[in-house]
Amino acid sequence: MPAAETSVPVEPRWARPVAVGALAVMQAFLGLWRLATPSWHVDELIYALAGRAYLAGDLTPTREHPPLGKYLIGLPQALLFESAGTARLLPTVAGALTGVGLFLLVRRTLGFWAGVAAWAGWVLLPRSVGLMETGTHLEMVRLERLAFLDVFAATGMVAALVAGWWWARRGGWLPALVTGACVGLGVASKLPAASIGLVVAGAVLAHRRGWREVAELGVAGATSVAVFALSYLPYGRAAPDAVRYMLEFQLEHAAGGHLVYAGGSVHAKPPWWVFLAYQVEADGRVLTAATAAAVVAALVLVRHPVRWYLLAALVVPLAVLTLSPVVIRHYRYVALPAQAALIGLGLWALLRRPGAWRVAGAVLALPFALASVRDVHRIATLEVSDYQQLGQVLDAAEPEPTVVLRGPSSVAAHYAPEARWRRDLPDDGEVAAVVLDPTAMLRQPDPGLEARVADLGYVETTMGRLRVFLAPEVAAAAGVG
Repeated sequence: MPAAETSVPVEPRWARPVAVGALAVMQAFLGLWRLATPSWHVDELIYALAGRAYLAGDLTPTREHPPLGKYLIGLPQALLFESAGTARLLPTVAGALTGVGLFLLVRRTLGFWAGVAAWAGWVLLPRSVGLMETGTHLEMVRLERLAFLDVFAATGMVAALVAGWWWARRGGWLPALVTGACVGLGVASKLPAASIGLVVAGAVLAHRRGWREVAELGVAGATSVAVFALSYLPYGRAAPDAVRYMLEFQLEHAAGGHLVYAGGSVHAKPPWWVFLAYQVEADGRVLTAATAAAVVAALVLVRHPVRWYLLAALVVPLAVLTLSPVVIRHYRYVALPAQAALIGLGLWALLRRPGAWRVAGAVLALPFALASVRDVHRIATLEVSDYQQLGQVLDAAEPEPTVVLRGPSSVAAHYAPEARWRRDLPDDGEVAAVVLDPTAMLRQPDPGLEARVADLGYVETTMGRLRVFLAPEVAAAAGVG
């Protein structure tokens, strides 16, 4: 009798194009939908103004960071028009390219569907960094929807991971040059991107050790420095002074420190567990526990060295950042691509196994699915709020209203330029509004101010994350009851 034939499931022809197309469409929606709706963040205003100035030939504003990211933020504003949406356009594109980079890295090592899982982890999972503290809750944001330098740094780091794996596996001068260039591009937007060079160098030395590899590492390092230096080329002869100013500012900032709100209290210097606290505050305990479980599943079940490569890309940048006295919560964004890829791989490894493994994978996927649905809904229903909404309300007040503000005055003044902003209540208490931004109030509490406002008989309302107390006549004019 002929041997029984074993049937092998045949993958439909349309499966791969549909998977890629669906992720691309979802990435475009989550990145571009109502991109200009959220109010400016104070750092965005700085970078958008600097980007426009740089392209106009004025290289003096905001030299505290390398210039490449600011050029990229300014470019669409120069080509199209000045707005929050155009300033955020290339960061959104960079965020999309980060996901594509994860797909290319994992597809090369583990196959197409593993690459899709890593890419889906980046596209679908809510990458909240808790940019704004609001007491026990945090405003959840995908940082690539804002004009932040960290986004370009993260894209350069993922590109370096892709090129670095090629270099580690095959060796050669060209992969070393490409990897060095990618690292340099990341550092040309923000200095912490240099930490990915440690990850790539470790991968190269883990695969082969010899004088040639040492020489290639030297070439890669020199290339990254050269690419970084090229970003200062528009400065001409003033480039050395600009680099010196940037480095001195960073050192002074580190020496001065930065108040950190983490774990329910304010710290003069960040504790060693600060990024874990940021993770829990941004995602909640359930999603954080699910993240840890998915990462462990990837490390245990994925039998390929790429899992350790991604783990290093997660841990090393955070460890390097923790050494700094200045650790702001959105800094963790540069490690989120590797975390998202590991989560995707962990779920992929569980769901492709039969029996109890698949059941465990489905249970573990549930909190991620719920968080993703919530994140998609939040973006789909974005409305004008906080400082934009405040500006609209103040337009209905008397000319040049006086407003007490505990928050970023530059953002408030952008939306209500006619208002007179002050920090404290005047003795007579006659102001159009009192605005309390939880970010400022958490770092510098002022119970006395809140008590005085309560005694004024003002109408309290919320505008996004802001607590706003309006004078009765202003509330009536704005239709706030």
